[in-house]
Amino acid sequence: DLFPSVRTGIEMALLNLQASEKGKFTPLPWNLNPASTLPLNALLFGNKADVLQQADMYYRIGYRTFKLKIRPERAGEATEVITELHRILGDAVQFRLDSNQSFTCESAARFLDALPGKQIAYIEEPLMKPEESARLYERTGIRIALDESLWQCPALRHELPASCLGAYILKPSRTGGISATMRLAIEARSRGLAAVISSAYDSGISTGFFARMASLLDAHPPACGLDTFRQFQRDILAVPLSATDGLLDVDAVWKSSTKPDLSRLNCMKEWTL
Repeated sequence: DLFPSVRTGIEMALLNLQASEKGKFTPLPWNLNPASTLPLNALLFGNKADVLQQADMYYRIGYRTFKLKIRPERAGEATEVITELHRILGDAVQFRLDSNQSFTCESAARFLDALPGKQIAYIEEPLMKPEESARLYERTGIRIALDESLWQCPALRHELPASCLGAYILKPSRTGGISATMRLAIEARSRGLAAVISSAYDSGISTGFFARMASLLDAHPPACGLDTFRQFQRDILAVPLSATDGLLDVDAVWKSSTKPDLSRLNCMKEWTL
């Protein structure tokens, strides 16, 4: 079997070649008018002052969905930050939280109960025991998003009721490639869940393709986790990716993703898979 990242690269190359020959990507049956722009969520990190400053900057340039990483040992500070952001920005923004399976069910419930719940879109992988996700939802009313469980414990998503879930977080280089990710996205759609296409700090080549992929899935896609390109000092594209008003222009970023700066690449004389 191929590594998911390798399969992703091969499938991307084949689909890009097919699209270049046909002049377009083939629309999916339920979305004959793919989205032309793609909203992004902004990742906020650092201490309280840093997060508030970043949120203000992102809000001013059009972002309306913010993602914060949460650790149990800093839950109190996170509560203060989210409460303050809600006070300043009101109901115009939504928060996505991600704790990478670090809470117990009891500690997660205490943390979530202290938040402005209506503005929390979901919390990704909150629990050390993900099988307790339905119990946490029953306690708090805040939905759970599946991320690493999708590939670390694939059976779990079928064991959890859709009512406790909010989204599948889909990272093709983790979930098994483009075709496997599309199948998961279709499954999420059938369960009434958001399919949130995201990047695991992939290069601009992948990020531009993932933007195209998200646009094909939904005419009005949820904010995607593709803003990671902002964290790179340098990418390998001739024209770096950029967003305007918190949106990616899908055609523009996909075209950029197909044109790497060849001066930044090294030709390998031998490669073994």
